Amino acid sequence: MGPGWTLFLEILGAIASLAVVLDYFGIKPTAEAWGSIMALSQKWKLGIMLGLVGLTLWFSGYGFYRSLHPRIVEKIVEKPVDKIVERIVQADCPKVQTRSSKGKSPAKKEKGAATPPSVAQPQQQTLFCEGGNCAQSSGQTGGVTAGVVVDTPPLKITWTVHESVSDKPADFPYAQQVRVSVNTLYTPVSLAIICDSEIGEISVYGALLNFTSGISEKHIAFFKYSSPVLTPEEPLTIQIRAKQPFLVKDVQRAKIN
Repeated sequence: MGPGWTLFLEILGAIASLAVVLDYFGIKPTAEAWGSIMALSQKWKLGIMLGLVGLTLWFSGYGFYRSLHPRIVEKIVEKPVDKIVERIVQADCPKVQTRSSKGKSPAKKEKGAATPPSVAQPQQQTLFCEGGNCAQSSGQTGGVTAGVVVDTPPLKITWTVHESVSDKPADFPYAQQVRVSVNTLYTPVSLAIICDSEIGEISVYGALLNFTSGISEKHIAFFKYSSPVLTPEEPLTIQIRAKQPFLVKDVQRAKIN
């Protein structure tokens, strides 16, 4: 039941109680003077009863007002939070101990003499690549190489090809678009595209640094660049153009001088 109906029923009950109380004391609407009907003791009782009825009406009205305008009490609950305390521990720097040659005492430095800085002599490094795996040798003249670095995972080149509209239709009316993808980061990029017949030109789309391209043996297009890195998320788009129809046979990793 809504607060409006509750207030209405309470007021109705208070009026009914008031009518019963007045009838009990012999007060009716037809009476001319209420004071001449009842004794003094009954007037005190009547005043008390009317006061109680009025108090009931006031509480009913106040409850109705609070139902329409509830009092909102905000209570802030503070929860303990574990704090991470960082402590800085001071420690002495490790001392570097120098060892002198056996039987020889270290030479004393003359006052004011400057010690020339020591220069590390770079070792000759040689890089051997075969089948996608590389081995690096540092200052080694023979035997097994010093270390082997293998692509992880090994480089895998995949490609797709379809016919496209030539960028230079007047000179090369036939064109094939090749999209090259890799499975890992690849840089510097150096690729060769092998075709089944003579081709005329190659274009690699994108902003490339130190880019070099050309045609070898009339049917092999090659190119290389140093930046950006070829990633699995961004395939490389290439267009091969020719004066007669041709097909792309393979895309391979190449060594270009």
